[in-house]
Amino acid sequence: MLMIKVYDGNRKPLCDVKFIDNLTRENVPDYVNMNCRIGITEYPGARYEGWYVLMYYDTYCPSCSYGELLTPDEAYEELERRGRHDLIDEFDIHFERQREVL
Repeated sequence: MLMIKVYDGNRKPLCDVKFIDNLTRENVPDYVNMNCRIGITEYPGARYEGWYVLMYYDTYCPSCSYGELLTPDEAYEELERRGRHDLIDEFDIHFERQREVL
């Protein structure tokens, strides 16, 4: 089982999550997948409940693999950008962008 270390915005390690390869696109140029395998999953702890983890597994240098936290809105945008509407439904993500009131 492949585990990916998750970091917060300050590059502090938060936890390890099992890598799930559910965002990698096959038969596309390497730059589309950022030269790695990509996955997304729900954050497993209570501290960031309702958040998601975007995981990058570097097949050439596994020690460079990492995961980063995403808010529900960021996760929705990433899945939308990659055309993974099935995962939006599976995770039951709702886009709730905050609007600034002037």
